[in-house]
Amino acid sequence: MKRKILLLGCMSMIAAMNAQVFTTNRSAVGMEHNLLFHADTQFHVEQTQGSPIKLASMFDGKMVPSYTPEGISEGEPVVILIDSLPAKHIQAGAWVGWTTRYWEAKKFKIEGYNSFVSEKWGGTEGWKTFADYSSVEYTGGGSFVKNIQEFQGAYTKLRFTFYSSDDVDDGRLGLSELFFLHPEAVSPYQGLINQSAVQNKSHWEERGNDLFYLDGDIGIGTATPDAKLSVNGTLHCKEVKVDLENWADFVFEADYELPTLRAVENHIKKKGHLSGIPSSKEIKKNGVLLGGMNAKLLQKIEELTLYAIAQGKKIQEQEEQHIDAETKREDLHKRLLVLEKSSEK
Repeated sequence: MKRKILLLGCMSMIAAMNAQVFTTNRSAVGMEHNLLFHADTQFHVEQTQGSPIKLASMFDGKMVPSYTPEGISEGEPVVILIDSLPAKHIQAGAWVGWTTRYWEAKKFKIEGYNSFVSEKWGGTEGWKTFADYSSVEYTGGGSFVKNIQEFQGAYTKLRFTFYSSDDVDDGRLGLSELFFLHPEAVSPYQGLINQSAVQNKSHWEERGNDLFYLDGDIGIGTATPDAKLSVNGTLHCKEVKVDLENWADFVFEADYELPTLRAVENHIKKKGHLSGIPSSKEIKKNGVLLGGMNAKLLQKIEELTLYAIAQGKKIQEQEEQHIDAETKREDLHKRLLVLEKSSEK
């Protein structure tokens, strides 16, 4: 009988060792659903009171502690506010807490601001106290975690207040990580993955049907982009839209000084290209800015239009003069004929 019990016990232990444990809506096994990973870059984080502590290390997932340079007290507690969190209801469960290596908090308070109010499901907007050790010392050691499922709501703010630590000499506080485990608000390690992508210059983001890139330049066919988008190759599209502030219609303004054709000719002879248009050497070196070049070409077209209008006026004037002269010549010819006939008589 004892052997059977021992055998069953061993089998149970083996089954327990081989059983897979994973995070669910109602149980958080690890930190993968920590909404506060890199909260200092995703949300609004500030220390509103107390001896300064390195906030970035509270949210980087490394568990490397940061310590206040001076002691803390109930009169000068360390207060860390995290704002602008997504308004996702905690539903079946969520967990808040902190961890450290040394000088853990003995007295502290953790609060959350509920923004969920529903006629059907109830709810009161405002601050809720998740954990309050402000008047009694916490004896759980270097970490604290609490399931806040009983505090139903959507929490857009968290406030951690630390009043004392177990540093008996100076009262300094140590903190490695602050966390808000929220399985229904964040994908596993989402904050860490997004921050890593930013650091590696590959941070694409989606908003609806839009895909956008916030930082750095993009290179296609080149590893050294020198603009927001650099393409080393052919760009095939149906249309290119360029935003411009200055267009060439100033050529038609009354005070515009149209260069003389002689001046244009002299510039071409001297420079080998039109005034205001870059030379082939400059184009080869710097390329062409489509917007600016189109404006310059339009300026030249409008100048050509003015030259053509002026030339047209001269031609018309000459034609009118020619017609007038021809009319006078014919009139004179008729008079001469009349005189000749008179003389014959």
